[in-house]
Order: sequence, then structure tokens, then C-alpha cells
Amino acid sequence: MVSGFYHYVRNPIYTGVVTAIAGEALLFWRRGIVIELVTVWVAMHLFVWLYEEPKLVRTYPVEYPIYCGHVRRWLPRITPWDGSAAT
Repeated sequence: MVSGFYHYVRNPIYTGVVTAIAGEALLFWRRGIVIELVTVWVAMHLFVWLYEEPKLVRTYPVEYPIYCGHVRRWLPRITPWDGSAAT
């Protein structure tokens, strides 16, 4: 079952963290914050790509690939995915 922000993006919490750090980087424009932004995003991306998504594919071998086909990993959809196109 997909609910809340997961209708729009597969990793809403990680996306929120990266967005918050990006906002800080734009507001303060410090090299250290930009380095933090890149480091955090790369770490999250590698964790999701190498551990979390393979685990979800093993746990939900039919449902998760369908979900991945309709909801992007990092960039939110404009409209929510309701799951009705799951066939």
C-alpha cells in the first residue's frame, strides 16, 4: 500500500533532508554546506541503490518493480500515483 508522500516520490524523507541542506547551501552559500550536500546525497543514493531497493525487490518481487515504474526515486511526480495502473 502506498500512502502519503510515497504517492509522489519513492524516498520522501531522504528527498526532504537533501532539500533542506540545499536550502541552507543557497541561503548561506558556504563551501562546507555544499560539500555536505553532495556527501549526504551520494551516501543516501548509494544506500538506496545498493541496499534498500534490492531488499525491497526481494521482499516485494511483483509490487515494488511496478511501483518503481510509476514513482521516481528522487524527483517527485506532479500528480500522485494512485496505484490503479498497477497492471
